[in-house]
Amino acid sequence: MTFHSRQVLGGAGLSVILARMNMPAALPTLPDLIGLIGVALSIGCYARLQWQRDFAKRMIYSVLNALASVLIIISLMYSWNLSAFVINVSWGLISCYGIYRCSKYIIRDRRKQQQTSP
Repeated sequence: MTFHSRQVLGGAGLSVILARMNMPAALPTLPDLIGLIGVALSIGCYARLQWQRDFAKRMIYSVLNALASVLIIISLMYSWNLSAFVINVSWGLISCYGIYRCSKYIIRDRRKQQQTSP
């Protein structure tokens, strides 16, 4: 005996369930896709940090985290969520501080190299 989705779901198809949950059955919108890219960047950076701890010392880590925050905030402008906005603004500000610190160390190292080279 085979079951179809309508039998398993008590006669309700997926579109009916999504409608009951106020969820559209359509494809993701552009803001949704932008937000999902931001989420993927954020998760990817965090995973990379767990695999390689010194990754956080590189400028690219902070830049990608800041970019992820901006992308998620852009998507929030179309589907507002205050708590998600606050966490992403905080994450973005912390990432900007990381960019500042990395820049400071890069400049310091370049100056040291220039002073030690003949």
